[in-house]
Amino acid sequence: MEDLVQEALLSPDLKRLIDAGDLAGLRAFFGALHPADAAELLLALAPEDAIIALEALGEGGAAPIFRLLPAAYKAEIADLLDDTDLAELLASLAPDDRADFHNLLPDSRRQAALDGLPPGEAIACAALARYPDGSAGALMTDEYLAMDWEATAGEALAAIKREGEQVVACGSAFIIDERFVPKGAIPLSAIAAAPDGTRLADLAKGAPRRVGALDKADEAFREFRRYGLRCLPVVDAEERLVGVITHDGMLSALEQERTANHERFMAIAGPHQNLPYDHRSIAEQYRARVGWLIVLTALGFIAGAALQAFENAYAALMILIFYVPVMAGMGGSAAGQSAATIVRALALRELQPKDALKAIWKEARVGLLLGLTLGVLLFVRIILEASLSHMQIAGALTALDLGIAVGLALTIQVCLAAVIGAGLPFVLAWFGADPAFASSPGLAALLDILGLLVYFTVAGAVLRL
Repeated sequence: MEDLVQEALLSPDLKRLIDAGDLAGLRAFFGALHPADAAELLLALAPEDAIIALEALGEGGAAPIFRLLPAAYKAEIADLLDDTDLAELLASLAPDDRADFHNLLPDSRRQAALDGLPPGEAIACAALARYPDGSAGALMTDEYLAMDWEATAGEALAAIKREGEQVVACGSAFIIDERFVPKGAIPLSAIAAAPDGTRLADLAKGAPRRVGALDKADEAFREFRRYGLRCLPVVDAEERLVGVITHDGMLSALEQERTANHERFMAIAGPHQNLPYDHRSIAEQYRARVGWLIVLTALGFIAGAALQAFENAYAALMILIFYVPVMAGMGGSAAGQSAATIVRALALRELQPKDALKAIWKEARVGLLLGLTLGVLLFVRIILEASLSHMQIAGALTALDLGIAVGLALTIQVCLAAVIGAGLPFVLAWFGADPAFASSPGLAALLDILGLLVYFTVAGAVLRL
């Protein structure tokens, strides 16, 4: 709340400085802010005003703020810059941020932006930018310290001073062989504490953890999580060191992934950016939501058709209609719980696709216990309601008959839903899709239809309708 109040107070001051063209005032204004806070304030501005503020800060002051802006907002800013300004902005960024920004640009402008870089940096930028989204290579930077096996601590310290803060962010130096294969990792603190003549090979504690450049970013996250890493080497197909993923880079990627997963769960399509609500137009919001809603509406039509197929059953016993919401709701909820459990286990590598049958069998037993619990509760409710209200049931049927039919239907529905919810993530993973889609509202809609079919089939059979 305090941050929101501060932003509300500072935004008008920032806008006045921009409208007045007070460049010195803008530099003083942003000089008192952390880059993260400055980025939040810029997001409240139109891209045209944000450009004025960034230009006032110069390359050194603008880059730390610009890198924290959402990708979609960066693209809006890039559209307003000419080729010269675009090249200058690209040159001011760190290598990993530079590659990400390069990939945001239209194909027609990428070469012009690269032409503004020194040849070596342009080649390095293009190399980093070639890795696909979602890969470990797309998260890495080429700013790290790699030393020969025979190098000394004194030589490493000299290299650190020469390279500057770019290599310090990683927190480690890597020992490489003649093929550039990482053979060891040494914390910079250990290098600083060692006598200058100490061989780096004597300080290393075995080969470092590593990840392939084309491996999924999830693999890098698992390495960070399991081993508490600050920096993770990235290697190519020949095991040669090509970059590193820093802790900060990993956190940024996780934030983006969290946004994407949240929107997938809510059946929101399109690009998933950490972009403020005000920066998404009505048209963009409409396009992102309408597709899945049309699909869900079509599934609703199917659910209606399923009800019509059993019109004789509920015409003979209208009281069955009263329990339709329970059947539909519990099935979708049980499936969603199973799907979420399996998706998490797949993401953390607690389960592999080969474990599908074992996991489904386990979830089936959990679903059976849940279904029995809910079925018994519903059975008891029907019996109590009948005894307290003297509920009348058509024909020779009793409350006991109704309770057994509805309770059994709910038990079967919940158990079956748990099996489907557990199996769908494995099916999606098998076809190369994101298992997280299994938790979308589409699953609940399918289970609504299945729940109706199960309910009226079981109730009709038990009650002989």
